[in-house]
Amino acid sequence: MKFVSQLLVTVALAATGAAALENGLQLSEVFGGPHGNKYSDLELVSPGHRVKSITIRTSERLNGVGLDIVDPAGVPTTLYHGGRGGAPNTPNNTVSGGTRTTKIGKDTAPEGYQLGGFVGTCGTEVDSVGAIWTRIKGRGRGLG
Repeated sequence: MKFVSQLLVTVALAATGAAALENGLQLSEVFGGPHGNKYSDLELVSPGHRVKSITIRTSERLNGVGLDIVDPAGVPTTLYHGGRGGAPNTPNNTVSGGTRTTKIGKDTAPEGYQLGGFVGTCGTEVDSVGAIWTRIKGRGRGLG
């Protein structure tokens, strides 16, 4: 029975596109290549925090990506990955920049979740990026 349960969980994760973690966090697929140094905001984010702004820096490629967040206690934090080259841009509901390619990664927050942070690899540019989705406090029946 344990094997069947594990199989069902694996199928459910593959169907939703986000890997459920404990404490109201989910990981998206990571888009991009294997170069650069690994980064992760998993230890810095929690359910119920608020995203104040998203900033991307672009030129020909994605140079850097950042989030300004406020935790449930009201403490602000800036999460930033990549280099400082390119022009900073703080978009509204979409994030785009760099030179258009046919290799496009696209993801949507699971029901009751919001963008909370990032995982991936970077150096002077962002080589790969994936979303950390955090449960919106008081919404959904996610983990944690």
